[in-house]
Amino acid sequence: MPWDDPRSLAVIRAAATPDAELVYYDGTGPQRFDVLPLSVVTDGAVEAVGVDRRRFRPNILLAGVPGIEERNWVGRELRIGEARIGVRQVRPRCVMTTFDPDTLEQDITVLRKIVFDLDGVTALDCSVLEPGRVAVGDTAEVLGYRTVPRSA
Repeated sequence: MPWDDPRSLAVIRAAATPDAELVYYDGTGPQRFDVLPLSVVTDGAVEAVGVDRRRFRPNILLAGVPGIEERNWVGRELRIGEARIGVRQVRPRCVMTTFDPDTLEQDITVLRKIVFDLDGVTALDCSVLEPGRVAVGDTAEVLGYRTVPRSA
């Protein structure tokens, strides 16, 4: 369903708060959210950095993944619940990881660790290949490699 459909707002309000709003961003003015692809992070990658998982602002957090195993998934597909997700790349990280999600206190050692220990990247940039319902507790499966169309 389209983002501006009243049913979309009802779903968001049920999941977040009753006063949540959906607002179209036209690209002007200050950016208030990530305008990036679907983000998937694993508990192993979060543990490798040693910080609160919210610093990575993932759309999906996968549990039970050892270390930085997610790096081996680039070019592959994931089936999570009813959805199929394509893994494009390991995500370059920015200064937002340095801010505590509760206090907004900045700790630049977080980004330094990501840069020096993890080559500046962690978590996955993904895209939805086949939409479907994804819920807490769904099984995730790493599938085979896919052909990624190159842009002109």
